[in-house]
Amino acid sequence: MVRKRKRSKDKSVQQPIDIVQAETGKTQSQEDVQPSPKTPVVAKKTTAGQSQPKSAAKKVPSASQKMGSFIKDVRAELKKVSWPDQERTIQSTGVVIFTLFALSAAMTAFTMIFTKVAGYFFGTD
Repeated sequence: MVRKRKRSKDKSVQQPIDIVQAETGKTQSQEDVQPSPKTPVVAKKTTAGQSQPKSAAKKVPSASQKMGSFIKDVRAELKKVSWPDQERTIQSTGVVIFTLFALSAAMTAFTMIFTKVAGYFFGTD
């Protein structure tokens, strides 16, 4: 159960209150919240009659199980993707190709200009 701390005027003393108390105004006794120390803890029995260790209760998935789970998750996410139609794909491809040619022409022009300027200053023309 989650407990909140009630702030008092004296900051050195803080009294815990239950969420149930905060919402309903009713309090629960300490015995209701925590189990008594007299309650025995019973371990689960295996078929051999020995108690099962806690580490054996959690199985770690193998690498192939993790990979299979990953592939299933990828397929599920790809089904959720909103894929563009053919017209939009052709349009976007045209924009990319045009931008590629424009930038390559600009870089070529800057390189030629920089070469001429550097040749003028360093005397290699």
